Amino acid sequence: KIMDLVWSVRSLERIGDSCQNIAENIIYFDNGKDIRHTSQEDIEKSV
Repeated sequence: KIMDLVWSVRSLERIGDSCQNIAENIIYFDNGKDIRHTSQEDIEKSV
């Protein structure tokens, strides 16, 4: 049961990473800004 939980958590993490990549690409295509290595505070200041 523990391994099932580990695999589930790993899959959820990968889904989250994919969603983040998609969101970063959308922001880049829409605004022309690369936010991949920017802190959350800097992103909020530029909005």
